[in-house]
Amino acid sequence: MNAWAECDVIRGKLLQQMQEFPVLLCPVCSIPAFRHGERRWKVDGQEVKYLDVMRYTQWFNLLAAPAAVMPVERSPEGLPIGVQVVARPFEDELALAVASAIDREFGFTAPSIALGKAQP
Repeated sequence: MNAWAECDVIRGKLLQQMQEFPVLLCPVCSIPAFRHGERRWKVDGQEVKYLDVMRYTQWFNLLAAPAAVMPVERSPEGLPIGVQVVARPFEDELALAVASAIDREFGFTAPSIALGKAQP
């Protein structure tokens, strides 16, 4: 019960801050996309675990804030790098509208391997 109450307090603070900025653009992950099943990586010589790199999404899941993720760039290895669009609870349409605008501007192109074409 205490955890739920604390979550409500944090949600209230977030909603108060989001009155001025109703949409947040945030990282999705602190590393580029990773292979299925990978759970730890070396970043600048230090081991980083899955839950640590995904921390940017965990807060908004906990707070029941709608979010959409759009790929906007690629890493030097060709892996997608995304941006997370977050809106206030029950404003899903706003998150989707902003995500759609980002998609129009950045336009994601699937890598050739996903299209069944050989890599150059």
